[in-house]
Amino acid sequence: MPAKPRHPFPRRLPLALLGVVLIGAAALLTRFSELRKPAPAAKAAIAISDTELLAMRPKEEPHDGFVGSSACVECHENQHRAWSDSWHRTMTQEAKMDTFMGTIDQPVEWEGSRYEFSQRDGRPWFHVSNPPDDFSPIPGDRRDYPIVLTTGSHLMQLGWFPIGRANTLGLLPIAFLKEDQRWVPHASIFLQPPDARSSTRVGIWNDGCLRCHSTGPETRHENDNRFDAGFGFTTRVAEFGIACEACHGPGKKHVTLRREKPAAANIADDPIVNPSSLDHRRASEICGACHGNANPRGTFRATPFHLPGHALSERYRVHEPPAKDSDSLSEDGTTMYWPDGMARVSGAEFSGMRASRCYTDGDLSCLSCHTLHQSRADNRPSKEWASDMLRPDAIEDGACLHCHDPGRFAERSHTIHAPESTGSRCNNCHMPHTSYGLLKAIRSHKITSPSVRETLDTGRLNACNLCHLDKTLDWTAKHLKKRYNQAPPSLTRDQNQISAALLQAMTGDAGQRALIAWAMSWKPAMDISDGVNWIPPHLAVLLRDPYSAVRYIAAKSLNAYPLPDQTRFDYLAPEEDRARQSSTVIDSWKTPAGNHPERLITPTGQLDREHTARLLKLRDDSDITLLE
Repeated sequence: MPAKPRHPFPRRLPLALLGVVLIGAAALLTRFSELRKPAPAAKAAIAISDTELLAMRPKEEPHDGFVGSSACVECHENQHRAWSDSWHRTMTQEAKMDTFMGTIDQPVEWEGSRYEFSQRDGRPWFHVSNPPDDFSPIPGDRRDYPIVLTTGSHLMQLGWFPIGRANTLGLLPIAFLKEDQRWVPHASIFLQPPDARSSTRVGIWNDGCLRCHSTGPETRHENDNRFDAGFGFTTRVAEFGIACEACHGPGKKHVTLRREKPAAANIADDPIVNPSSLDHRRASEICGACHGNANPRGTFRATPFHLPGHALSERYRVHEPPAKDSDSLSEDGTTMYWPDGMARVSGAEFSGMRASRCYTDGDLSCLSCHTLHQSRADNRPSKEWASDMLRPDAIEDGACLHCHDPGRFAERSHTIHAPESTGSRCNNCHMPHTSYGLLKAIRSHKITSPSVRETLDTGRLNACNLCHLDKTLDWTAKHLKKRYNQAPPSLTRDQNQISAALLQAMTGDAGQRALIAWAMSWKPAMDISDGVNWIPPHLAVLLRDPYSAVRYIAAKSLNAYPLPDQTRFDYLAPEEDRARQSSTVIDSWKTPAGNHPERLITPTGQLDREHTARLLKLRDDSDITLLE
């Protein structure tokens, strides 16, 4: 579809948005820009030993009634085991060689800097040559730094190092991709404009990431003047990672009571929180403190953490999405929302769910679908469960049919698909993959129904066209009119004649293009769309996208197809190399002959270069930064 005009209304910069995953707090960078200023010359001569430097990391210590997850295993062995297998546990870890995923045998050069890794006493270190302009090292000539904390272990990992000011951390400017087994600049793993540069994000962990990536976080500062050249954080947490007490509350009193009265079935004054015993709102707010658009109400010097079982609003400010008559994009293209207020990125799942009628008018909660402890009856491998923490009965339609009558809603008369098909799964129609995060698409957590009108108003592709990648908006409008009596809207010529997915892949903004690139290797969509015959040339076009995240997803999707020469696509290769990779696929790929103009394929089975070039000229090249 043609590029959607930008709204003429004043744009608003969202307040310090924070998602759960990794470092969505990148938007807070400007808040800490003053921390990157070098210390006064008088301090430059102060030498800091390796031992002192290693000690300059946020403290992990009990406080405010926290006792740590090790105290839980005594009575809750099975739950502790399941938690140990989860990605929550390893969200933040002390960096040692057995937790550090990055390769250290080869130096890494990027953006003019060179990083060489080594290990000392079981810990990873790096040496930087020609550091980036905003690199904030200890004053003097030091170029060797220990990596003291890591963030992430599921898909990628980031490393943090002490900058020599209290326990303030800097971010290693390169990140490690687990599946690819390679180092890349961290600017390339987030969806942000092509001119974005990797930086050390000084202080961002201490006052941003720790809120969702640790348990019992306390930002803390040396003084109130963050413009002081000697300013630094004195951060502490009860436990690195998302541990037991993040969901159950501080456990000191609980442990004491249970040790004193181990046989008591119920102790009235036991303060421990069991989320499953709370009402659906309080239970969901425990997740929403991180999986929602919420920020602590504290001051710059002291920010509170959410206490499970209490109202989230007591200590957090839960932001509402932009009004429908305002622009969802800030001046710099940063957003978390589609124009109608639906969450557009990961880390905002609670924001979507609490806007759904199943939550507002019913008792749907996060625990309706997810379980934080894998049960003994669940035979899936632990890492399969950990990927999304779904309850076994919620993998398909169980969570929905608990309330919605199977005799009506599970029948073909409602789903319009064969009962055993993926088209009959509730979440594929009502929770499609319209959110972006971690170099992939994830499901929307606002429960809605497919609508072409909504696609036109927001730019968010509907569930029908995210599965039927070869179909036009006109095709979808006719089916929704026939099946559900939705009035078909007026469409442009392209919307009538060209696949809706391809229109977004060629003319949409970077976030839309990323979602389509992912959908092009989603197996249900590949199967129903006969994708193996016509999609690869279009993914090859996206290999030349100006956004590195779009290129990465397109390259990964291409690997799902039987490529002629098993080419390995490098999304960070120089532009001329990427152009050659793209041309190799386009020139060599030929689909069975047929009449499929909606697929932008000629009758001879080749890419319709003329129409593709025309659409690419309509591409929305607005700067987009999707916070995660």
